[in-house]
Amino acid sequence: MNNENNLQIIDFYKSVESSKYYELQAAINTAPSTIENVYQYEQIESVSKAAAKIIQEIERIRKLATQPLDNEKSRIMEIEKASTLEFKKFIEASKKAMLEFNAERERIQREANEKLRQEATEQLNRAAANDISGIMATFTDKINEITLETGQIKNVRKTLKARVTNQNEIDWNIILTCLFSAGLLDPESLLQNLPKAMKLTGVTHLKGIELYEHKTQVLR
Repeated sequence: MNNENNLQIIDFYKSVESSKYYELQAAINTAPSTIENVYQYEQIESVSKAAAKIIQEIERIRKLATQPLDNEKSRIMEIEKASTLEFKKFIEASKKAMLEFNAERERIQREANEKLRQEATEQLNRAAANDISGIMATFTDKINEITLETGQIKNVRKTLKARVTNQNEIDWNIILTCLFSAGLLDPESLLQNLPKAMKLTGVTHLKGIELYEHKTQVLR
């Protein structure tokens, strides 16, 4: 860190301890909390403008002080990215291979179990014409021979997800009702883009929905 940057850091600390800073704090403490006349409106507006101006000034000085640090951070992150890229690729490839291996073991287990069920059914269908004890002995041998103990693969996380299989068959009303009932859908987030969507689609009214004008004070 060079001397110029040290001076910029000192300037930053000075900016948050300047006379203007403390004067603004005093002005905020004496400003009215509610507006009952034009004078109070203008007073609050003036203090708010001063606050916005000093915020911009402190941010400007802070950026001058932190720019070298930001540049160094970016350089270090680039080195980190290059140094770990090979490892990350290996991990992703390993995860893919392990999941494929796990899926293959599950497939083998399913096929073995299905083969066992089929042979058991065939044996039982012939039970009436044969000695039942011999049938059961054969059946037991088949179990020992065919059933595969694939076991459970460690560190495989299974997550239940949903995806669209047929867009034309989807009933969005039922889906939204399900999400709302479970408390997993935020109405505010859902309504955020609704006014714009209604304007684009020419919809002027929706049952249970009110479009209202939200005002925000702008300091100029």
